[in-house]
Order: sequence, then structure tokens, then C-alpha cells
Amino acid sequence: VVYELDLQGNIVVLNREGLQMARLPASEVADGINLFSLVHPDDHERLRANWARLLAGHSLSGEEYRFLRRDGTSFHAASYAQLIVQEGRPVGVTGFLVDETRRKHAEETLRKAHADLEDRVIQRTAELADSNASLRRLLEKQEMNIGLAHQVLLLVNAERPRNIPLPGGGSLFFAAQSVPRYLEG
Repeated sequence: VVYELDLQGNIVVLNREGLQMARLPASEVADGINLFSLVHPDDHERLRANWARLLAGHSLSGEEYRFLRRDGTSFHAASYAQLIVQEGRPVGVTGFLVDETRRKHAEETLRKAHADLEDRVIQRTAELADSNASLRRLLEKQEMNIGLAHQVLLLVNAERPRNIPLPGGGSLFFAAQSVPRYLEG
């Protein structure tokens, strides 16, 4: 989009792409339309500050604004502008806009994908923590079973009966004479 503005910010020239992008009839531009009426109100303060910079002779490179269309929709565009000077006096502003809609859409898609990935990492981490806790409990049971099996083998191979304390407060009593010795091992 190529444009020219007078020093009050009224559109003097707007090319066909600009008319299409803003969905403006050429007659409305010819009747006079101000830049501020096409920029979202949330961006007006920044636009005023940049307008003052332009009128002071500074150029703008890639200032992004949200522009309003006549149908109520909006689009993001980066503005590149500089002062038009004739015979040493400023007479207007010229510049061009670059539609940032695709870039904004890609950024939003990337942001959503990143958030989704973070959610999945959190979910998977929780699942792995649960699995690890389950495995620890299983290992603790296995260790207890191994310890109990060891105690049983000691009883089986013992010369005299013994009481073996069990987890939970009970005890195990075995008489070595009643269990065959071939269970050893």
C-alpha cells in the first residue's frame, strides 16, 4: 500500500491496494479521510507520537498499527514513512504499508503450538512421575517379598524353630522339621 498524507494527516493519495485493503471507496478518500479514522483507537497515542516525530523530520521504519476497515474488521500493517519537503518546507508525508496479517497469523499459530507443547510436556511429566511412583511401590513390594523369601529360606534351613518378625507387627513361626530341606536356594 502506497500513500501520501497532508500535514494534518488527511489522505491525499492511496493506491488501489490501499483502497482494497481498507475496503474504502475511492469517493470517500476523495471527499477527505484522516489517517486517525483508519487506525484503531488503542494505537492513537503511539500514532500521535510518531506523527510528531515525522513532522520533526524523522522517518519511520516498520511502526506497526492495527488498521480498521469500513466493514468493522481490522488488519495489522507496518508503516514506513518520511516527510515530503519542497523548497525547504514540509508539505506532507509519503510512505507505504506492509500487510502483517500472515506474519501475525503465523506468530499466533506458533504461540498456540508452543502452548500446546508446553501443556503436553507438563501432562507427560506428570504421567512419568506417576509411573515412577508406581514402579517405586512395586520395587518396595519386591524388596519386601525378597526379604520375606530370604527369611523363609533361613527358617527352612534352620536347625531349630524361630520366630521371625513380619512387617505390620505379626510374626512368622516355622519348624524346620516340618518343611523339606530341598526348598533351599
